[in-house]
Amino acid sequence: PLPKDDSPPSERARQRFAVEGNAIVTGAGGIGLSVIRALLEHGASGIAIFDVPVSYASSMPAIETLKADFPNAKIKTYEVDVRNETIVDAAVDRVSEDFGTIDMLLCFAGVVGCAHAHELKVDDWKRVMDVNVTGSWLCAQAVGK
Repeated sequence: PLPKDDSPPSERARQRFAVEGNAIVTGAGGIGLSVIRALLEHGASGIAIFDVPVSYASSMPAIETLKADFPNAKIKTYEVDVRNETIVDAAVDRVSEDFGTIDMLLCFAGVVGCAHAHELKVDDWKRVMDVNVTGSWLCAQAVGK
């Protein structure tokens, strides 16, 4: 239950949904960028974005817009293939050094296999699983350490 408070409902809602601290967000695509904007709008102070270079190429204009829209927030990009444990561990260590704390991890790095299941090659299936599942696990493990 909400505490008895004379402040307007909009202020109570703002306080209830406030976000504090720094986040790592994997994936700089549409979902990741929308979540980053929401985190910043709700008060996050820093965002570390993990993605592969091909994604950054198309996302950099949107990332630059976020930096302009939230000049007091620290927003940094890191080239990270979430399938690679060594790269993930090193990137998380860099974020710890750059931001001081890692308070949140949001995993949106992902790929899809756009083929009928009976036509999807096993290597393509393994890539989907490695990015979408193992990559999230590796990031969570590294942040948890």
